[in-house]
Amino acid sequence: MQEGTPARAEPLLSEQMTEIEVVVRRIASHGLRRRDEPKMTSEVPDELWSDVLRMVAKQRITGLASAAEREEALLLTEPQRNELLDRHRSAMAMVLLLEDLLRKVSSAMVSADVPIVVLKGPAVAHAFYPHPSWRSYGDLDLLIAGADWQRACTVLAELGFRRLIPEPRPGFDERFGKGASFENDQALQVDLHRTLALGPFGLWIDADALVESTTRFQMNGMSLRRLDDTHAFIHACIHAALGRQNPLVMPLRDVLQIAWSGRVDWPVLSARIVEWRLIAPVGHAMRTSAFILSVPLPDAANEVAQMPIRAIDRRALAAYTTDRHRRGGPSLAALWAIRGIGSKVAYVRAMLFPDQPFREARGSAARRSRWMVAIRWAGQKMRKGPHAKPREDNR
Repeated sequence: MQEGTPARAEPLLSEQMTEIEVVVRRIASHGLRRRDEPKMTSEVPDELWSDVLRMVAKQRITGLASAAEREEALLLTEPQRNELLDRHRSAMAMVLLLEDLLRKVSSAMVSADVPIVVLKGPAVAHAFYPHPSWRSYGDLDLLIAGADWQRACTVLAELGFRRLIPEPRPGFDERFGKGASFENDQALQVDLHRTLALGPFGLWIDADALVESTTRFQMNGMSLRRLDDTHAFIHACIHAALGRQNPLVMPLRDVLQIAWSGRVDWPVLSARIVEWRLIAPVGHAMRTSAFILSVPLPDAANEVAQMPIRAIDRRALAAYTTDRHRRGGPSLAALWAIRGIGSKVAYVRAMLFPDQPFREARGSAARRSRWMVAIRWAGQKMRKGPHAKPREDNR
């Protein structure tokens, strides 16, 4: 592959799709224009139904499946329809619990003078889908300004939430972290975000500018803030590309849903992803979403997806999307985005010698993994020389 050319989109599932995978992908693309046929209808043989239903629930697309069934794009028997309805009711029951929780958390944050920006699930469901029931979710994600981070954590503690994993050392969250996860006695989870991703791509984002790039949306009588349409699309791409090595199909659907909303300002988006060095993950997410769900991108999105990628950014993306992810790739690559020897040393020190609460929460296996990250980094430095940096190439 020549330098500067876009990385190839890797398939989410096997290239030789099973019949189950075909049905699931078609369900995930319901309501969008597919490449393969103007209108699809799918029937599911009884012997495959239990596996299809299990995957539909795991991928959080019961809402899309129910919509496809109502619009006769998914043809089900009566027993199949009833089983899908049961799964979707369970998903919507969780959503209702989380929306009620969002009301309580939002009220408490307002009282504490902590502005929040709602990310992903409820914001995308209410702002971009034909009906919120199409887009279920299993937790709440809130973006918090760095200056408000500690107060936001305190508010959640006062509401009965406990932090699942402590920060490695005091101040790590505000300097290097993506966020933190909190859970209450009902096992409902709230994730606080300072930025949108772990590792270098999260650190390259201007977090102060991000938290100001917002608009309002309505949810059950509440007026809440979310990322504006263009930055919501950027976040959808980051979540699809960097959230998991093998993403669920719901994040891929979010990318296409927002791309086809007609509300993304593509020139603004292009400028922003250049400024924040997000061309690689945004382009990867768009190409992968279009490939997996067989839905073409808008012309303007295609232009963005084909923007040239610098070699260092391609290497950073590979830290998330290849087996390097399991070997501490994002943590190692974060060093490329941390400026100054002092800050790099502070980061490595926190990773190698975290406080006792963090060590107890993560266990000895995680500690060995962190040491391997440092050993690999030191090995690279020894091979390349003390002043070597990742090569940047715009050819």
